[in-house]
This record gives sequence, C-alpha cells and structure tokens, in this order.
Amino acid sequence: MEEGGSGWCCSAASVASEVEHAKERCRRVIHKINGLPLSRIAQSCKATLLKSAKTELNFLSRLSPFSTRI
Repeated sequence: MEEGGSGWCCSAASVASEVEHAKERCRRVIHKINGLPLSRIAQSCKATLLKSAKTELNFLSRLSPFSTRI
C-alpha cells in the first residue's frame, strides 16, 4: 500500500511476516533473560527486562496484520 507518496509499500503478507519475526525475537529474548544467572544480574533488573519483553510480545500477539496500517 502506498502512503502519502512516500514511495514505500507493504503487503499484508509482508507485515504478517515481520510481526512473526518480531514475536520470535521476543521469545528468544525472554528465553535468554530467563537463563541469566542471578550472579550476573539483579533479580529486580531481570524482572524488569522480562516484563518489558513480555509486554512487547503481548502487543505483537494482538496485532492483526490485515487491520494494521503501516
């Protein structure tokens, strides 16, 4: 779809693909954070990072590529 003459366009399939890639990146980040030993990171920092990554994953999971405007 063309937006305001900016010259870029995206199909619904490419948007869906990007959302799936972003969700997978979030899952990998969550896995890595969970694997960090408390000797390397404070529990409060770990909890904050996990909350942020899980919030992002939740947001991405609610996106519907066919109703998303880019």
